[in-house]
Amino acid sequence: LVKNAYDADAGRVLVRLIPPLEKDAGGVEVIDNGHGMSFDTVKAAWLEPATPRKRKQKTSPSGRRLTGEKGIGRLASARLAKELVLVTRAKGSPDEVRLLMDWSAFDQPDLYLDEVELLLEEGPPEEILPGGATRALWSGQESPPADAQSHGTILRMQDLMSDWERERIEEVRTRLRRLISPFDPTIGRAGGSQGDGPGGFSIILEVPSPHADLSGPISPPDLLEHPMYRVYGSVKADGFHNLVYQRRGQSPEPIRPDRLTVRKGKEPTVGPFTIELRVWDREPDDIRELARLEGRDRNGHVDGSTVRDIRNDLDQISGVSIYRDHFRILPYGEPTNDWLRLGIRRVQNPTVRISNNQVVGYIAIGADENKQLVDQSNREGLQNTMALQDLRELTLDILAQLEARRRDYRKGLQEPTSPPPPDEPAFNPRLPSLFEELNVDQIASHVERRYPSDKKLRKLVSDRQKTLQDQVTEIQEVLARYRRLSTLGMIVDTVLHDVRTPLGLVRGRAELGARTLRKALVATIDDCEEILKTTLARLEEIEQHAAVLNAVFQKIEPFGGRKRGRPRTIVLEDTISDMFALRAADLEELGVRVSLPTGSTHVTVDSNEMAQIITNLLDNSLHWLTQVPEPDRAIAVDVTRVEEGVEILFSDSGPGVDPAIRPRLFEPYATLKSEGVGLGLTIVGEIVTEYYDGALQLVNRGPLPGASFRILLRHRV
Repeated sequence: LVKNAYDADAGRVLVRLIPPLEKDAGGVEVIDNGHGMSFDTVKAAWLEPATPRKRKQKTSPSGRRLTGEKGIGRLASARLAKELVLVTRAKGSPDEVRLLMDWSAFDQPDLYLDEVELLLEEGPPEEILPGGATRALWSGQESPPADAQSHGTILRMQDLMSDWERERIEEVRTRLRRLISPFDPTIGRAGGSQGDGPGGFSIILEVPSPHADLSGPISPPDLLEHPMYRVYGSVKADGFHNLVYQRRGQSPEPIRPDRLTVRKGKEPTVGPFTIELRVWDREPDDIRELARLEGRDRNGHVDGSTVRDIRNDLDQISGVSIYRDHFRILPYGEPTNDWLRLGIRRVQNPTVRISNNQVVGYIAIGADENKQLVDQSNREGLQNTMALQDLRELTLDILAQLEARRRDYRKGLQEPTSPPPPDEPAFNPRLPSLFEELNVDQIASHVERRYPSDKKLRKLVSDRQKTLQDQVTEIQEVLARYRRLSTLGMIVDTVLHDVRTPLGLVRGRAELGARTLRKALVATIDDCEEILKTTLARLEEIEQHAAVLNAVFQKIEPFGGRKRGRPRTIVLEDTISDMFALRAADLEELGVRVSLPTGSTHVTVDSNEMAQIITNLLDNSLHWLTQVPEPDRAIAVDVTRVEEGVEILFSDSGPGVDPAIRPRLFEPYATLKSEGVGLGLTIVGEIVTEYYDGALQLVNRGPLPGASFRILLRHRV
């Protein structure tokens, strides 16, 4: 009903609760100063359900984009009260139209809608006039314009269907606060007058005692002004954006790369849209700081009840909402509607991801610009089209940029660095090791020197040292298995695609062969020769397709769950070629040009570890190459035997490594992928350093303009 007032070019709308707020008593009034309706409009449009007027007429007389289309929103009043009184006066009209609807009259089973008797009349104004009911819109406000009380609409719902307790009134107030965008300065602010444009619209709630403290203009909560982190900007239909990240008290910084894509580099089917995500940390210290910013501290002290109040406020307004032409689309953004599945993401990666109760989000779309975002027929959200899926994916991509920077700040790390000077050949941050602290060698040396005669102590330390080392070795073996399994997950879809076709052909040829042989049992001698030729041909086809299947299985064999194998001599270039062959379909779909080494470098390694290294680097490149135009997508791999060992140079033409993540590139959970875990480069670094005494570096000047990684293998190669 409030949205209908907006469509009527109202500058203000008053929602008034009439006591007693009990079942079969009291009521609710919705009063606006919009352009009102004539007698003919009420009879031919308002009283006719599902009229196409708003679908045909896209904008109001003042230029507002109409928020309704189906023409049934007004019927919701039947759920609130037993009777509805409509009083309306068109702008410039000397008369007032009055309508009385008794909803129980529609319960008569033998009557059609047009047979239900209603009281509809037109006459001199009694309520919509200076000093009348519309004057309440200006109570306590500045003086209204001369004709502000001479047109508008009153919807008076009488005899409530249920009791209205404080909890329900609070829910109504919360819904009204979230109905209009909290981040749009042109709408939802007190002071709207005649609705002389898309903006200038305000909502006022009037509640009787004992809950009068809930009365007043509807405005966004104060804490919205103090997020800890923000990301905001707009995204065009082609995926290019002007997004900005900002932390409280710091200057904004632009987000790179400048383009977002979906589904392996495709342009999104949604857009343009505007987005803002505001995020808070909910730990006690963070909440206390927020209380001080809002002035909620008492004599310089923030007590536990204040912390609880702020958390409750966040709970009420949290969620990522979608607004179309200034008004919210339900149920997106409700506390119980986690349409982005942020809760699942946080469970999978709690170190980095935020939960739904930490973010207040605003996504603004336009009905004309986003025609593929269509309402469901029951108005319970949008249809699950590809456009909605793309909107979700893009929103998570944007949120991932904030999450990565938030994690860095909370770890007390330095701010994002600038790109390195061109004369620096490589960026080599310290590679993490999960086991370096599980070492008691220094303790053993100290005991050996300080207590040389204490054999019992020395034996105790020595035994503990050996036990710890054995346990570390066992843990490393278990982790190695999980690494292989995690990497295998990246290529399962590809393997299924490669296996499904030859397997189907094998099954088909086997069935045909069996059918032919059954015919041979009853065939004459003259027919047997032809049957044998046909069967042989089919068996040869089965053999060919079996060879294809065997080749695929050999390529994925390194990812089996067995223990780390004994290093053996392999040709490194063959392993690299096999891993690229597994992703051939993805490479072809993205249009990536590939340059692979052609030599025969023999190395003594565990083949599954080399496969994991190449697969993780390839997976990263395929993800980020979607951010550049297809003609520019390329990957180049080179293998060189150097004095220290063997060097692999892996380069792509993507957007390069974002400065925001560069200093902790190889650390666990460092990722800008919306669904990424951030373990790929960590796995590569651990394999290279722990098993081959090697090094993993980000090369500043590689053969291609994107990200280039240098892997050096020293041990036993």
